[in-house]
Amino acid sequence: MKLGMSISNFGTDLRFEGKDLLHRVDLDPDRLGDNETIVANLKTDHWTLPLFFRVGLAMDVIRSKYSRFTLAVDALRPSDNTEILNVGAEFAVNNMLYLRSGYKSLFRKESEEGLTLGAGLNFSYGPNVSLGVDYCFMDFGVFEAVHMFGMKIGF
Repeated sequence: MKLGMSISNFGTDLRFEGKDLLHRVDLDPDRLGDNETIVANLKTDHWTLPLFFRVGLAMDVIRSKYSRFTLAVDALRPSDNTEILNVGAEFAVNNMLYLRSGYKSLFRKESEEGLTLGAGLNFSYGPNVSLGVDYCFMDFGVFEAVHMFGMKIGF
């Protein structure tokens, strides 16, 4: 069993700074002889980043010489939104063929995310070289069906 936790965006407030906030102003444009080259620095408000607390758990439910079935769950508690739960499963055969399924953003009423399905193939060439191809289908609400492909080379 594997357990992981993290806290993200823990820190001080943010605000914009930099040369893009410097502007030339004329304090009284109706009066002649004013200094039109006064540089003003625009002041911006501070804001806080949303704090995220995550906890995840994964476990190999079935593990044999040629196959593995893993279940995983991931809970997320943001400070600026509702809690969500992600669940997933992966079935691996011979460390070569992978079938994956999951569901994102459970319990969030206005979520665009949903069911994900995927598959992957890994090929080993000798002890130090490997190639892999992955495909994923996501039901992503307003974007409808999203298809993603990935390739990897290991050495």
